[in-house]
Amino acid sequence: DKPSAPDSCIDNVCMAQQFIQLISSATLDKDKLEPSTLHRLQNPKTEPVDISDPDTCLSLNLFLACYHALEATYTSVQVAIQHRCPQVDVLSYHSVKKLVANITGVVSVLDNMCINSCNTFTGPLSGLAECPVCSEPQYSPEKCEHFGKNLPQQQACTIPLRPQLQALW
Repeated sequence: DKPSAPDSCIDNVCMAQQFIQLISSATLDKDKLEPSTLHRLQNPKTEPVDISDPDTCLSLNLFLACYHALEATYTSVQVAIQHRCPQVDVLSYHSVKKLVANITGVVSVLDNMCINSCNTFTGPLSGLAECPVCSEPQYSPEKCEHFGKNLPQQQACTIPLRPQLQALW
């Protein structure tokens, strides 16, 4: 093992050292993935997935067509289809998103971030109440007051690399 560099007294360098240390010791077990997702990653399916059901196929096609749209767009189209064809069972947005994750193993991870996009509250910044750059609070005071719990002002969506690569093979 290579000896670690002494901690810097320069704030930005010290923070960079902390991030490097956290990245160096990162494992999937310490990640933010659900246990079922972690199990899928470590035990990928080897047989083809059956998506021959027409309603499932329609749901997947609709989800992919609305991929860059809002969740409300998917839901509006889903409701319109079911209004016109009540016998068609289009999956809800959350159900089809879960199905896609089950088929591909690709999931997203959400991290709280500064409302001004200065940084995400991860690693050495995860326990901070406010952004070290602009002093905006990590949690929305209005949402906290309304819902009675800490809710982030904004979140960043990350799709981990390993599941993406694994889905290719």
